[in-house]
Amino acid sequence: MTIHPSLVVGVGTSGALVTSNIERILYEVLGDTPLDLLKLLVIETDNTPRETEVAPGGRISQMVDAFEPDIGKAIQDLNAFLKSDFDWCPKDLILGAGRGAGNVRAGGRLMFHSRFPDIYKALQRSMHESAEQVTQNTTTHSIQKLFKSRGLEMPVGTLDPSRSVVYTVGTLAGGTCSGMCIDMGYAIRQIDPQAERIGIFFVPDPNAPDTFRQNAWAALSDLEYFIDHQDAYRGVWKSEQRTPMPYSRGAAKPYDRVYLISSLNQSAQTRLQYQSSMQSPLIVMVANMIAADLLGLYSLRAGKLVNLNQHVTGPEKHRTFLNFSLRGISYPKYEISEASSCKVVADTICGNWLSKTQYTTKAGMSSNILEDNERSKGRDVWNEKFNVVWAGAGPSVDLEETVKQVREQSHDDPGKVLKHLFSSNAQNTIYSKVAQTMPSRLDEIKSFVEAGLRECADHTLNFRCMELYLEGVLGELELTKRYWEAIGIPARTNATAWTGLANSAVDHLLTNQKSLLVILLGAKEPVIHDGLAELRTRLSMHLMMSVLEEAADWIKVDRLDWVHRMSRMMQEVQSIASERCGQIVRRLREDRSGPVLKISRSRSESFDVEVERLAQGQKSAMELPFLDIYKQATGNDSNRAGRIFLRLKNEVQPGLLDQLVKKGYVNIAEQLRDQNQIEQATIYLRHALDMSLASHPTLQKSHTAVPSYVVAKDDFTSQNLMDTITQVHIPGLQDMETKSLPMFDHMAIFYQEGADFEPSYLDSADAYRKTYEERMKARPDYLDPLGYMKKPAETKASNAAS
Repeated sequence: MTIHPSLVVGVGTSGALVTSNIERILYEVLGDTPLDLLKLLVIETDNTPRETEVAPGGRISQMVDAFEPDIGKAIQDLNAFLKSDFDWCPKDLILGAGRGAGNVRAGGRLMFHSRFPDIYKALQRSMHESAEQVTQNTTTHSIQKLFKSRGLEMPVGTLDPSRSVVYTVGTLAGGTCSGMCIDMGYAIRQIDPQAERIGIFFVPDPNAPDTFRQNAWAALSDLEYFIDHQDAYRGVWKSEQRTPMPYSRGAAKPYDRVYLISSLNQSAQTRLQYQSSMQSPLIVMVANMIAADLLGLYSLRAGKLVNLNQHVTGPEKHRTFLNFSLRGISYPKYEISEASSCKVVADTICGNWLSKTQYTTKAGMSSNILEDNERSKGRDVWNEKFNVVWAGAGPSVDLEETVKQVREQSHDDPGKVLKHLFSSNAQNTIYSKVAQTMPSRLDEIKSFVEAGLRECADHTLNFRCMELYLEGVLGELELTKRYWEAIGIPARTNATAWTGLANSAVDHLLTNQKSLLVILLGAKEPVIHDGLAELRTRLSMHLMMSVLEEAADWIKVDRLDWVHRMSRMMQEVQSIASERCGQIVRRLREDRSGPVLKISRSRSESFDVEVERLAQGQKSAMELPFLDIYKQATGNDSNRAGRIFLRLKNEVQPGLLDQLVKKGYVNIAEQLRDQNQIEQATIYLRHALDMSLASHPTLQKSHTAVPSYVVAKDDFTSQNLMDTITQVHIPGLQDMETKSLPMFDHMAIFYQEGADFEPSYLDSADAYRKTYEERMKARPDYLDPLGYMKKPAETKASNAAS
């Protein structure tokens, strides 16, 4: 088994879906061990926002946005820059109102040229980094770690830096990949002529819309032409330095191998459905093939294909156009851990946050929710913290100068002065000084209420407790407000009532200070100070009334509403997680439409049981900072709950996957017998041998000519699997070789290739060609943007014939 520096280029939406699946499979196999010699790159012209699911290990693919929003400007710029080398592009090119290349091959090629500096730079960087990483000690150590975790020693020569492998994958039905695929192959060769270039392209079914079949046949015709005429390609691109960059690496095929994949088998029966989704069986099959290839299957296949010339005679294209079919038998660690993590999210995280009867701390301790106890926490916070806030209001305003002025009777009418100081909001009055403290009072109230709410959330991890805390704060706030009203403090909006109260208090104060007893006792100044302090306190209450009302409104409208919004969001997250868990378990238990047969760890431990057991006791999941995750999932769009769910799931799943790994390897051959799945496995083997392309004549698929393998973690297991399956009589079963793939130990693979093929051998080639020719009569420049390269050779052939 040998691993090469490798790059997968997903072109268009289908290519992006394949790379997303590869990310998941690599995470399932590698866990948290990085292998930076394996690179994934996505080139997409459809920039419609889509929620893509990233594996728990994080996104490893780099995205290149190749969408061109202004087609007219792009044509104008490229025409001025490339001049006659851009004559192939229709000057009236219209792609419609949608995104992407509009199902127009010329549109796909235009976007490749318009965004070529970005595409080329991304290709170059990925290929160079991959080649550099294969020689790094860190990469060797990572591979050693992966072998060691499987109880193995890393064989000598596991890493081979001598040749890079680059895969281009996409569908030929749309405009993006069908328009880019030829240039992409030669651009890769421009960067590294020694790199092995492998094209893997989906072909639409015969009943697909005409546009899809036209695009596919046009792309197949181009691939065939440039395989037959390896000196014909003469593309010119725009470099990053804005200079013309002609292809300069000499005669070559666009790809060393071209694999055509369809949902039909060799008998034209639909086997694996194709849809534009992550779960599409055909997408999953291709992703599994490439992932296995990255981890060693490539070297097994290359060793066989190097001798293909000895078995397949005739034109070079018969050895270039290939097909593969893959089926697998898997202990699905990723899906089991994913389903279990969904259950943890739904039952443990969401369940505890949403519970109305009990709360669970980060330490895993559960307690019943006693509503009055939780409200009392809010009341206690108010009573403890509000006094500090209060001290920064009226009491902070100095009265000494005012007392001195009254005592010395420095004013002709001290009563008028005092009434003005306590009733007017003019500059330097006591009223204005107290009023100036009010905005900060509201801020400080919000601050201590918020701090208490965060403490409550951190301790209880429960929305109901947060509600009760806020209710307790609000209740005590309202009690404070009612007490002030009871002692006659008017609302701040009632300025007339306050003026009357202040005037009355001043009159009373001045009357008292003139009393004989006060004069005899020499207590005039303390009496004045106490009286003014009392009036200042009432002024503070009067002005603070509006602060309390604003604080109450803030608690009701903002904080309680915030808690309710989070609660509703958590209910959505719980619903998503529960539904996802159920979907995964049902798919594991019932689905037989995919390319991989799933078996559980043992007959006594079904998928349902294993998912349930794995999810039990995962109270540490409550340590996840949900409030921060909620805050980070910005935006009001409908899928915010989906992003929160994915973040929580991806935080939980790694630990569960690690637990599954520690439980040990699952012997697939033994479990097929124990779980009575041998007959089902033979069906999967048959489907692998039936290929994934309908063609006449039939493909060459002898194990002496092309890879025809049963692959498992070691030779013994693969042979054991083959022996187990052949216990069932399979008439006409061809010979297959057994191979080992130690890194890909979670899955056994039935892998079959087919050769000796050209596009005209497709079952429906005549129908494809007919609809293509009809379209060519109307707009050949839309459908055949590389036609100008083919004319000289066609002319030469015509002249030679005459």
